[in-house]
Amino acid sequence: MKINEHDIRRLMKLILANGQITEIRALKARSNNEPHYMKKTKAGYFNDPDKLIEALNGIADASAVYFTPNPVNPQLLGRANNKLDDLSSTTSDKDIIKRNFFSLMLILFVLLEHHLMTSNTSMPWMLPIKSKNI
Repeated sequence: MKINEHDIRRLMKLILANGQITEIRALKARSNNEPHYMKKTKAGYFNDPDKLIEALNGIADASAVYFTPNPVNPQLLGRANNKLDDLSSTTSDKDIIKRNFFSLMLILFVLLEHHLMTSNTSMPWMLPIKSKNI
């Protein structure tokens, strides 16, 4: 899987506090050393951006990759410390220490739902925002 290391580092710096632990989850994923039919969910907990990039570079392909923007319980590092693995248990609501982004995500969802229900035009407000110094 080709990743843009620069953009991932920018996103992590923008959204995560320094040293914050986040879960990375890759759905229907396989590592570079696994056969194409071995796709499964891979997850891990990261507080080191370099290890996060290294782990993502180890994914050959995935249907989706996402992270938790809200801080998670530091004890979760014990499940997969700065690496992706086949985990039987991943982050649940009780593992979230503080909710920083729920309101923003809910607002965006409501706006998107409203737009889809009332219009059949494109969504220019969903275009990527370019900014200096991020």
